Amino acid sequence: MSVVPSWGEQSLKQLQTCFRHIDEHRSRLRQQHQPEALHQLRVNLRRLRATVQLADEPLKLPKKLSSRQVARQGRCFGRVRDLDVLCEHLRGDLLPQLTTAEASRLRGCIERLERNRGRARKQAQAQLDSAELKQWLRSCRRWLKHPRLTSLGERPLLDVLPDLQLRRLGELLLHPGWQADDPGQDAESLHELRKVVKATRYQADSFRDYYGLEYGVWIDELRHLQTCLGGLQDLDVLRSLLKQELKKGMPELEQLLLSFEQQQWQQFQGLKSRYSSNESRQGLRQLVVGCATPR
Repeated sequence: MSVVPSWGEQSLKQLQTCFRHIDEHRSRLRQQHQPEALHQLRVNLRRLRATVQLADEPLKLPKKLSSRQVARQGRCFGRVRDLDVLCEHLRGDLLPQLTTAEASRLRGCIERLERNRGRARKQAQAQLDSAELKQWLRSCRRWLKHPRLTSLGERPLLDVLPDLQLRRLGELLLHPGWQADDPGQDAESLHELRKVVKATRYQADSFRDYYGLEYGVWIDELRHLQTCLGGLQDLDVLRSLLKQELKKGMPELEQLLLSFEQQQWQQFQGLKSRYSSNESRQGLRQLVVGCATPR
């Protein structure tokens, strides 16, 4: 049977894992721009941010490891990734379905976005070797060699894990985004819900070893929910970027965007049922408090 760490030891292990992955993907990107490596770098910076928010209680974190600092380091990588996704969606999913007239106009929009993406990539490549990022990573690594736990951090993980999970689950279950009834009018609330779903998923995944198969199924459901909400957000961003073109009249493109939105919205309606009924909500509460020592 495995030895269960303290809350602080577990938090430290999660931080170390995030930094190891960040170093790996940063090294790959320094050699060549790879969309998947960029995606993984962004994901691990987001995981780091979620981990930092949770580790602030069990560990005496330095100012360099604040949530705000982590977000600052990852901002330019996020811009590139967003543009990669939007350009791919426009060129791969929407453009082939338009007639010649609308396709020609959309190509102009895509070319403009791709120029923006090129500039963003240059900024991201410069950030990879920037003095700011190097200094930040050095400071974080120095602290990781001599971390300090708080009194809460010295408590056994299994003593506090149910409370940590219930706190995060409560934020998820009580989010007003579940009450959204229009993907257009409620776009901001749905976007905020996606952030909470993502944070819940990252936390849940970091404690996967202490739960069974049903818990893994729940994490997969959170991933699908995050993807669905992300799809709705992407469509909202696309409409904003194409606002002027749509105003001039592009009925085929408008219909395609509406069709994609309806597909994502229907998926969301199906996925959110687990978070609406009292029975399923109680089942989730029982799931997250049912942690145990891994064998």
